[in-house]
Amino acid sequence: MEVLGKIIVGVLGSYLTYYIISNAAMRSAEADTEGKLFFGWFLIGTSLISTLIAAGMIWVLFFVDHRGQDVPIVLLIQMFGVFSIWGWAEVFWTKGYFDDETLNFQSIWQGKRRLQWSELRNVKYNQHLHWYVLHFRHGRTVRVSIYLNGHGFVLDKVASLGHDF
Repeated sequence: MEVLGKIIVGVLGSYLTYYIISNAAMRSAEADTEGKLFFGWFLIGTSLISTLIAAGMIWVLFFVDHRGQDVPIVLLIQMFGVFSIWGWAEVFWTKGYFDDETLNFQSIWQGKRRLQWSELRNVKYNQHLHWYVLHFRHGRTVRVSIYLNGHGFVLDKVASLGHDF
């Protein structure tokens, strides 16, 4: 009976995670940001949770008797520390703005870009990383995450230009 309870909790937890992530992506697409692109509550919350877990593991490492389990605790600190730093960097540096003529976008990975919609060649969706890759003339690309608030309006603009994705 104990195993069945663990299976049920695991299935419910998986469903809840799927529901939260799907809901976050849907709300981000529909957020009316007046042409601005930025990460919202989902990535801020994930970054905050990662920061708190890393800080909690540091507390455990130094102030709790963990019976010599230093290696797993240090690995958890590193893992959640990296997630935390990456998340906060994305929240503060990845943003953009678009209108009928241009797309201005900056990210920590590709820097600042100012591109004309008329130079857009094609769009592909990467289902593993959950972002749209916009290919422009001269090999320039912009990756628009489904967690960016306002990305649905970018997709509407791309569709109005006659591109499929």
